[in-house]
Amino acid sequence: MKNRLILSSLTLLVAAYQCAGQGPLTPSGPPGPTMHTLEEIYQRQATLEANQKAIMNEVLYIEANQATRRPLRRAWRASSSKGPAKFPKAWC
Repeated sequence: MKNRLILSSLTLLVAAYQCAGQGPLTPSGPPGPTMHTLEEIYQRQATLEANQKAIMNEVLYIEANQATRRPLRRAWRASSSKGPAKFPKAWC
């Protein structure tokens, strides 16, 4: 029991030491070239939203046209009582 108390106290002490301050939180300098200003981010967001709307319009156009087209011909026809399905002559 005594060993357990010493071990848990030591573990708590080590954990508290690890959680101590890790250094200053102030930035070391101005933003570097990899960072962007909020204005640049908002401009890019507006561009992406415009592109997304254009793409959605194209998708809706394609879906509308697909609905009006006739379905593709089947590659084979299943016969009811004549035995197995018959494939087109081009496949034989």
